[in-house]
Amino acid sequence: MIEISKFPKFEYLTIVHRVLIGRFNKDLESNYSDFQFNCLFSLDDNNTLRVSDINGNLVVVFVDSVSGEEVVSLLGIKEINSSLEQLLGFVQKELKINYLTSVPELTVRNLNKSGDYDIRLDRDNCDYLYDVNEVVVMEGKKFANMRRKVNLCQRELEPELVRLTPESLETCWQFAARASSVEITSQGDEIILSRRRDLRGLAKTIHFWDQLELGVYGVKIKNVIVAYAIIEVIPGSTILLHHWAVDHALTGLSEFMFWAICSEFRGKQSFVNFEQDLGYAGLRKFKQHLQPCGLLNKYIVQAT
Repeated sequence: MIEISKFPKFEYLTIVHRVLIGRFNKDLESNYSDFQFNCLFSLDDNNTLRVSDINGNLVVVFVDSVSGEEVVSLLGIKEINSSLEQLLGFVQKELKINYLTSVPELTVRNLNKSGDYDIRLDRDNCDYLYDVNEVVVMEGKKFANMRRKVNLCQRELEPELVRLTPESLETCWQFAARASSVEITSQGDEIILSRRRDLRGLAKTIHFWDQLELGVYGVKIKNVIVAYAIIEVIPGSTILLHHWAVDHALTGLSEFMFWAICSEFRGKQSFVNFEQDLGYAGLRKFKQHLQPCGLLNKYIVQAT
């Protein structure tokens, strides 16, 4: 029986967990969003997240505050068949489920597919990966629409990408809260719950900002913040976009900020991970519109 210890309150052994989880990602050169410490911390809006080590692999367990379902996942490459057998045995007995979600491709590749598992793509949770240089240059027909919107935004609005200070985070919070209150009025219950979870995660991130080693960029127009993004540099020469909010009334602003952030890191980092779309049609359309160079595939692994 493996032991899955309850993830402690952030104030207790914070550095230990951050270092250990960071080591997993660094050793594997993993740029999957789900297993980065700051993503886990922000996602854990209901204090249910637990972590463990099984055969040198990272296990994550939490209750999704939107669906109410138990979520279990695994990151690693060591003794994967044995690890899956033990982990699925545990979740079947203790959690009454028989599957793992968001299992990264690097883990699945190390599974000896003996027919004991049903493995299928977890499309809603695949991360979008973008080539920084490709986005900055915006060459070719596939970037025509994005290029047009970036140019229009620059010409008509004269936006400026700026590195924001921690003192600006309260302004970002107010902006995100206003934007979400407008967006959720015409959405279904699941999207409303997801937006509220994002806001709780943002509040948690802001509260513990000095311990999380994140950066925040904003777009200013006439000295007013109209968009912001919280970012982190992770393994795989990758920038991870965490929280993101824009004034959607301003045409081309989303495209401009994405392009500008890529321009800021050109020559320093190679990729941007814009996380998953969670199956939301509008979010999927937007992230595809930004022309990803690929997806970081994740899978549902189920006992047969």
